[in-house]
Amino acid sequence: RLYVGGIVYYNKTMRKILLGILTGGIMLTVVYPFFNLPSVFFPFIFSKGLFIQVIGLVLLPFWLALIILYPRYRLIIGYRSFNILSVVICWGIILIITTLVGADPVRSWWGTAERMTGVFTILSFILWFLMIITVFRSKQQWRWLLRGLILGAVIVSGQIIYAGLILHQFRPSAWFGSPGIAGSYLLFFPFLA
Repeated sequence: RLYVGGIVYYNKTMRKILLGILTGGIMLTVVYPFFNLPSVFFPFIFSKGLFIQVIGLVLLPFWLALIILYPRYRLIIGYRSFNILSVVICWGIILIITTLVGADPVRSWWGTAERMTGVFTILSFILWFLMIITVFRSKQQWRWLLRGLILGAVIVSGQIIYAGLILHQFRPSAWFGSPGIAGSYLLFFPFLA
């Protein structure tokens, strides 16, 4: 640490370490569709939701350290910058409020293991979004992430085609357990590509 005029400046090594850990953790998103825990009751959906929650919570202290120690990585929401970030944060706040005043707050918060659509999971996705937009500052970083995600979708598509055409499976679903969920996942990527 370097103190200059009452302001603390942290060295570049700490910033590089924090950014390296966060970048590596965010890039784990690429393996998200392949993650399955066969020992749980709903191995396809529950394991993917758990993956996002655990990795997000593991990265949270590093992300908080980055935005506390280095002000240029902080998110700024103002009157003139009403954008998707503002909408996502408002949506998260509304979800929390409706969970607290709902008929079953515990179920609303945690959701069910078969769907993983509780507020905790959705807030985990919002946390991922906040981490990505603060850590990834260059077009090159975004391109690597998007290329990795598209490559994962191509692998999932290849597995579905192989299972359907070669193995003659009825309703192949790759690593998602349901063709509807696999289709919903794959629907996003043609537009992304």
